[in-house]
Amino acid sequence: MKLYIAEKPSLAKEIAKALGAKKTERTHIILNNNDVVTWQFGHIFEQYMPEDYDPVYKRWKLQHLPIIPPKWKLQPKEDAKSQVLAIKNLLKDASLVVNAGDPDREGQLLVDETLQELNWTGPVQRLWVTDLTKVKEACENTKDNKHYQGFSDAALARSRADWLIGLNFTRAFTMRHQSAGGKGVLSVGRVVTPTLRLVVDREREIRNFKPKDYYELQAEFKIASGQYTGKLLAPEDIKDSEGYVLMKESIQEIAKKIENQDSTVKQADRKKNSTQSPMAYTLADLQKACSSKYKMGAKKVLDIAQSLYEKHKVSTYPRSESSYLSMGQHAQAPSIFPSLVKMGIQFDEQKAVASRIHKVFDDSKLKEHHGIIPTGNVSTSMTPDEKKVFELISKRYLALFYPDKKTETLNVVTTCGGFDFSTRATRLIDAGWTEIDGTGKKEDLADLPNIQRGDDGQCVDYTIDSKKTKPPAYFTEGTLIDAMKEVAKFVQDPVIKKKLRATSGIGTSATRADIIEKIKKTGLVEVIRDKIHATQKGEDLIDSLPEKITDPGMTAIWEDALMAIEEQKLSVEAFTKNQEGWIAQVIDKALHGVEDVFSKPSKKQVELALAIVETLKIDEPDYEDRDIVVAFIEANIEEFKKSVDYNPTDKLLDYVRNIAQTLSIDLPDGYETSSKKCSAFIEKNVEDFKASVDYLPSDKTISFVENIARSLEIDLPTMYKESSKRCSAFIEENKRAFDALVRPPTEGQIKFAQSLAERNEIDLPEGFDKDSKICRAFIEKYNKSSGTKGKKRRK
Repeated sequence: MKLYIAEKPSLAKEIAKALGAKKTERTHIILNNNDVVTWQFGHIFEQYMPEDYDPVYKRWKLQHLPIIPPKWKLQPKEDAKSQVLAIKNLLKDASLVVNAGDPDREGQLLVDETLQELNWTGPVQRLWVTDLTKVKEACENTKDNKHYQGFSDAALARSRADWLIGLNFTRAFTMRHQSAGGKGVLSVGRVVTPTLRLVVDREREIRNFKPKDYYELQAEFKIASGQYTGKLLAPEDIKDSEGYVLMKESIQEIAKKIENQDSTVKQADRKKNSTQSPMAYTLADLQKACSSKYKMGAKKVLDIAQSLYEKHKVSTYPRSESSYLSMGQHAQAPSIFPSLVKMGIQFDEQKAVASRIHKVFDDSKLKEHHGIIPTGNVSTSMTPDEKKVFELISKRYLALFYPDKKTETLNVVTTCGGFDFSTRATRLIDAGWTEIDGTGKKEDLADLPNIQRGDDGQCVDYTIDSKKTKPPAYFTEGTLIDAMKEVAKFVQDPVIKKKLRATSGIGTSATRADIIEKIKKTGLVEVIRDKIHATQKGEDLIDSLPEKITDPGMTAIWEDALMAIEEQKLSVEAFTKNQEGWIAQVIDKALHGVEDVFSKPSKKQVELALAIVETLKIDEPDYEDRDIVVAFIEANIEEFKKSVDYNPTDKLLDYVRNIAQTLSIDLPDGYETSSKKCSAFIEKNVEDFKASVDYLPSDKTISFVENIARSLEIDLPTMYKESSKRCSAFIEENKRAFDALVRPPTEGQIKFAQSLAERNEIDLPEGFDKDSKICRAFIEKYNKSSGTKGKKRRK
């Protein structure tokens, strides 16, 4: 008996349907020829947890680390034990097993590990299905399962690396974090943490961006055949390191030198170009396109693409990193075109020529996966969002059979007054595939005179344009997927950057959407108007971890190693040993080395404290003690905010605009670049705004309300979690009584008060360590009057 083991029930049903089903049982389907199809629910075995290896690991202790399994073990998942038993019984009557996992690393491993755990030693074939309309053909072309051993090994190595890094580092840095007074668990992941680092770095780059004024010179030249404009190719000696001209005087001097001066065209190159359409979609490309066009999240796009493949069977397997197609798929085009017409996909049937061969059709570039394309199946039950994604896939496919886009470009260099000016223009000759792609209308149809090399003329006018540099854009889910795929662009270490291939990246097409979902759900990032922002929690986590753990370049190198395992150039054992050694070194340094990454303040906290010292001209705190630095910041942050102006955050800008719109009043001039103007506007109008609207209170407000009720032993207001007004009224009514309660100060406040007493050589007030009011009053009194008795300023 041949036993097919599918990754999930839906694929098992498709296999049984293709081969002929005779009888359906609770755990399997019997085929007409008495072969059997059974199924898993993804992974039905899972890794042992540390406490499964030894109960002593139930309690988190630093001396246990690093935890390295002596022998890696799996156990059946609790909710899959009955199916494990069913497969075990079916294997007793099997003469051949067919692995029908999904066509990727994980799909290969999850069936292989089941066979290994159930001690199957017989022959195994591999069913590789990328198009659910062609399951029968795939069943007739199975290969020896050994051909896919690399996929299984790579998934196994990934699983072990994630276990080693996630469990060891989460325990190590959480315990150190908590021992330093921190709360909660610092969840560390091999792939999730470096992805978060990309977002945090971009957030800070934008926040710290200082716009620069720069200048460009445009000159108007007149020749016999007409007039045209040229842009100054600025000399190197007037540009900064980024290529901008920052001194307006430099531009003005050049403008004077070219005014009414003779000009000569020293270069006029015309070139005709022919451009083929883009390759077929990979999942990353599709996610980026849907994010840009429809503001769809990466996970949503993956789920829709999976539905188009699995439920509607209108497109091929979505978790693909390849953009190439086979010549066999080229031959299917005449049968696919009519199905797209039936599905309402509009295209020019005269221009889409099925016999046209695009470079995408290349068997030599294909391995096990290919680009995402339509299957030729027709569905009439798709949702609106499914239709949008399917239309993108279909039009990218149809564009492969359209003519090339043809353009003529003109590059002109004009010399005047000893300076060169550039003129570039493009003429669209034939839109070709851009008609269906929708980008043809973006071509520049500049109307220029007939410019020839050697043409003499004159500068008849000029303009000096004043511009500002712009910060980088926030990541969207689409551009973050792109950054994860091409992470070498974001790696600073030249050695690591050199090692990374162009294809190296964080995660795979199968995992990147889930990675983004994880950092969203754990509150490390938040999405505001489709832009991804790092939260304070996310920034604090990155600041709390050693550089090597957060480094995207290191993770990309590991992904390269997994690819080497897939290609059978590296063993699982060698990869795992390398991981174990590296983990042991990091933990040893972090827990027992000179640098204690948790007792010290973060780089961000030190920078803020330094800025406060410099702005308010007060003495510095002890930068070696994080608690003292935190208390110092808390004591001075409000006055600091009043003393500086900076670019407001997107949240602050949104709040200001919301107030103006709600109250129908004008926005203040210059508010977009001034946090002070935003704050003043809010302070002036916030009471009227609050009186006009009710909205969901923040978690912090809800927590404060509950704290007051608990401390005063009074009832909570009704529906308080749904009404900020009710929360505000409750707080206003009870705040005086709540403030009268004696509450202990924080450990940081106590330390800071002690450091001020020592610095000023005075006694601490009685009860300062029991009553936060006494402690705060002491800090407020002596924080700014400590004179020159404190520490010397940093140089």
